[in-house]
Amino acid sequence: MMESRLRWSILWLLVVLSACGERPVENVVLPQTDSREVRYLRLDNDLQVVLISDPSADKAAAALDINVGSRHDPKDRQGLAHFLEHMLFLGTEKYPDAGEYQSFIASRGGSHNAYTSFEHTNYFFDVGADHLDDALDRFAQFFVAPLFNAEFVGREVNAVNSEYQARIQNDFRRALDVFKELANPEHPFSKFTVGNLSTLLGGRGEDALRQDLLDFYQEHYSANRMGLVVIGRENLDELQNMVVERFSEIENHKVRDKPIKAALVEDTPLRFELKPRKEMRSLSVSFVLPDVRAQYHKKPLSYLGHLLGHEGEGSLLYVLKKNGWAEGLRAGAGIEYQGGSLFNVEVQLTPAGMAAVDTVTDMVFEAIALVQAEGVAQWRYQEMTDIARLQFDFRTRPSEIHEASQLAHNLHYHSPADLIRGDYSMTDFDPELIQSLVDEMTPDKAIIAITRPEMEGEQTSELYGVPYSVLPPSEAELERWQRRAGVAGLVLPKPNPFIADDLSIKAGDASETPKAVLRTGRVGVWHMLDKRFALPKGNLNVLIRSPGASKDATRQAAAELWVRMVRDELNAFAYSAQLAGLDYSLNARWDGIALELRGFNDKQGMLLDSLASRLANPEWDEVRFLRVKMEYIRDLENQRHADPYRYLSSELGQKLRRFRFSSEQRLEAARALGMGEVKAYSKEVMSATQLYIMAHGNYHESDARQFARVAADFLLGERLPDAQPEQIRRIPEGDFGDSYALEHGDAALLWYLQAPDPGHRARVVLGIAGQMVGPAFFNQLRTQDQLGYVVYGGAYPVREVPALYFVVQSPVTDTADLQKRFRAFLKDWQENGLDEKIFDRNRQALRVKLLEQPRNLWEAGDQFWRDLMDGYTNFDSREQLVDVLDSMGYETWKRELSAILAEGSRRSLWLQAGGERGQKALGAQPLDGPQRAGRKRQFFLYEHPPLKD
Repeated sequence: MMESRLRWSILWLLVVLSACGERPVENVVLPQTDSREVRYLRLDNDLQVVLISDPSADKAAAALDINVGSRHDPKDRQGLAHFLEHMLFLGTEKYPDAGEYQSFIASRGGSHNAYTSFEHTNYFFDVGADHLDDALDRFAQFFVAPLFNAEFVGREVNAVNSEYQARIQNDFRRALDVFKELANPEHPFSKFTVGNLSTLLGGRGEDALRQDLLDFYQEHYSANRMGLVVIGRENLDELQNMVVERFSEIENHKVRDKPIKAALVEDTPLRFELKPRKEMRSLSVSFVLPDVRAQYHKKPLSYLGHLLGHEGEGSLLYVLKKNGWAEGLRAGAGIEYQGGSLFNVEVQLTPAGMAAVDTVTDMVFEAIALVQAEGVAQWRYQEMTDIARLQFDFRTRPSEIHEASQLAHNLHYHSPADLIRGDYSMTDFDPELIQSLVDEMTPDKAIIAITRPEMEGEQTSELYGVPYSVLPPSEAELERWQRRAGVAGLVLPKPNPFIADDLSIKAGDASETPKAVLRTGRVGVWHMLDKRFALPKGNLNVLIRSPGASKDATRQAAAELWVRMVRDELNAFAYSAQLAGLDYSLNARWDGIALELRGFNDKQGMLLDSLASRLANPEWDEVRFLRVKMEYIRDLENQRHADPYRYLSSELGQKLRRFRFSSEQRLEAARALGMGEVKAYSKEVMSATQLYIMAHGNYHESDARQFARVAADFLLGERLPDAQPEQIRRIPEGDFGDSYALEHGDAALLWYLQAPDPGHRARVVLGIAGQMVGPAFFNQLRTQDQLGYVVYGGAYPVREVPALYFVVQSPVTDTADLQKRFRAFLKDWQENGLDEKIFDRNRQALRVKLLEQPRNLWEAGDQFWRDLMDGYTNFDSREQLVDVLDSMGYETWKRELSAILAEGSRRSLWLQAGGERGQKALGAQPLDGPQRAGRKRQFFLYEHPPLKD
């Protein structure tokens, strides 16, 4: 529930509109780059509506947010709001089939989901733009005439319980569980959001639960508590007609909430410690503050979060890292509710930091005291205002589904005029308000949570079984926290040098795809001036190709440690760039090191120069190395605590690609590595490199060439690297597999079915099949069989190698039973689920997805870079697939699919995690890892694009 680190380069965004409607409203302030037409209106039933007309959209979307959540659960039915969210999808009077909505959305190229939080439930979908009218007809009925059929009550209670079980080892949820136990039981936040068999049924039976569900829906699902957003190609009048016709039927019970008056925590200071499942250590210092969401033009908590969460030189994190005590820090508002909020400073500690946790706590209070004494300054606020204004004026548009969801939520808090600008607006500097809030952050009002694996708790939380202890601070500790002694080197942030000055759009002829402007055999440069989005921003991608980077697990671990060292060294410097909207990533790949810069292009050259020079010549500091190595080892060890389905999906990637190594292999290698070996390895990698560079966005060709000169000065080796194609494992005919012992009670099974031959044709065959099989698999194994919360299937292409895959994580059965059900499902689907009409719909849905245009500059850049790395130097991978798709008829598709899935010649890979029921014999023989096998007939090979004509 805590806000992640304040990066004003992303803020909290995702909203859009303008206004006009049946009743005049203020003009909505739009970003200067947004040309869509928008209308705000309020229906006669008091439902707030935002309509966005975008004739260029490939996807339509809608979201409805209702100001109802777990806060409203009866104390004896905790999880009821979440349970309602599940039940709502299972049929309406007009569309009674429980799976009809899901099938309709999926077969029209769309997706859907929902979430329940403390004060909100948010429902959203996207769909091919031609199908919005029919999709809205189905969506509206959830809020007009849902069935809540009695036959599904038991099944969905089990689904909710499976969701609870699937996340029972999630350390975020575990910490929240302890906090809720210690919170004031009269405050509704103390209630259990998710729900389980005990809290929902409570021994009273399904009929009683259904009646309480109906009563809850009738009482709380009222039009005046709802906000609806619809995005489509149609003009505003057409969109309005769609909405008014369907959503005016929602009843308005005229219900409203009052602010919560009960204290979130009865007695402070409160200090407690808890035991995590993962290897992690943290200190959290929180304060209950007023609800200031109505003051969105002032954003006082954002200002305080910026000062306390800063990562630049002299910041709290910087000082803690110098002492070897911290790995990360974030600060800002966590939960916000009607009546209050929780402001949090959380420090991710090293073992040394945990040993010095009392001193670290002192330093957190010293940082707060520094802000109280010196932090409220007009120039600092104005700097944040300037950055926020730039982010608003040159806003990167999100996907339709995310935009609709976020905007529907915002309808409850912002005026129509500020529905977009409200998230960015920092126009009203109110020093008295800021000072009053930071003055509330005193040691006697603190809530202190310490997370460490070494502790043995005196108590155990009821729902998640978390060991914890309450440790009231002594009078001496309180007195020490209240004294200000100062911290050497701790200062407030300095002016940000990375705020963009030049916001001009480059002149010149734009192109539709990147063009090669330099290919010397050692350096390749592609450039594209992209004016579609009219932003003074750009993507700069650099691959430092050196295939020796991952010849074995030791080299891969060394590469990742080297890159982490560089990122850590640069953090204080680059943090200001990230705040100003100029971000970067630096990662080790199988074929070298990947560097990406994205954001305002004005200061990118300055950042690239620093990144390239530090990568080539890092500061090899032993203290930093030991801290980074410890963090890396911990991250690898924690993979064993990942959700089983996530772990299996990650392992699948390692199995299929040569020169990818498992977390266990890298962990063993990392433990033996010293700084001298990592340093020597980095020199070896940099001695033989090629550079692939793409500059896409607001760049001239001369900019791209200058970037190449800077990169070559630091990153070009003395000689060419050896050729090394990417190698994708060819699965032999038969059943192969592997098993993993994880720290989780659920069983999980992944079935990967590879096509015998790669290429566009097989990719299209399985792409259509994946469109069709996913919803059917979900409906059968989750909705009907109730095997677990995590159930999904679909297409799984790797480069040009196509496949289908199926995944279930189950708390109720073992992997042998799952395997039987997987096979039975596929057999039944092949015999009864193939239909020409369904084929036509899903072929069209796949076509829509393949031809979907990028929504923003980042999506466009990602597509171009992916094409280049995959060898499509004409940047036409999707068009090539569409050509094959358009020529494929039903009978041909069915025949070729049957050949791929024929039982006697399947190429299957089964990955299992047995959970508390143990590993089962699946009849699968071991598959040697790709890194240990030869190339002949065992791999599909894919070369890098040539760097010479």
